Amino acid sequence: MAKTINQKHQIVYTCSECKMKYHDEATAKKCEAWCKKNKSCNLDIIKYAIKEK
Repeated sequence: MAKTINQKHQIVYTCSECKMKYHDEATAKKCEAWCKKNKSCNLDIIKYAIKEK
């Protein structure tokens, strides 16, 4: 799991499998576990992803 700082100086957690970004580490870990196990994304998890512009 990668932890980065975006342009607004906030910590962002990234799923290492699908590269979705989240504000909290727990959701990013759930996403990463799901992606590794199922080789797909879970809509109930990625709805919390940070929306890119």
